[in-house]
Amino acid sequence: MFGRKKNEYIKLDINKAYSEFAHNRDHIILICLDEDEEFDKRHMSGAECFPGRLIDQFSDYFPDKDMDYYLYANNKYVSQRDTKILLKKGYKAYDLGSFIDFHGSESGTNISRKEKRRRRHNG
Repeated sequence: MFGRKKNEYIKLDINKAYSEFAHNRDHIILICLDEDEEFDKRHMSGAECFPGRLIDQFSDYFPDKDMDYYLYANNKYVSQRDTKILLKKGYKAYDLGSFIDFHGSESGTNISRKEKRRRRHNG
């Protein structure tokens, strides 16, 4: 993001941000902050799972502060909180908010539990 001040909190539209990620995977890492169980149920294609409860260990797994980190979770307050924590640590982090607002069209990226059950029983 050009013209960004160091450590400036920026909230991005999750749908537009996903499009940016899909076209620029060399410079953007998409991170789901939900627990493994929730991530396994549904997530955005290409996202990595890193539970928010482990945010203090982020640098152990993602040491590169030159990358752009796009963060989301089912709970928008988790992504907001963790984005601010990473900004204080010198990361280029962006808050995408809640996965609930994602309208992705790729298979498996936006399927409710009810739809999954229906598919399993009918097909």
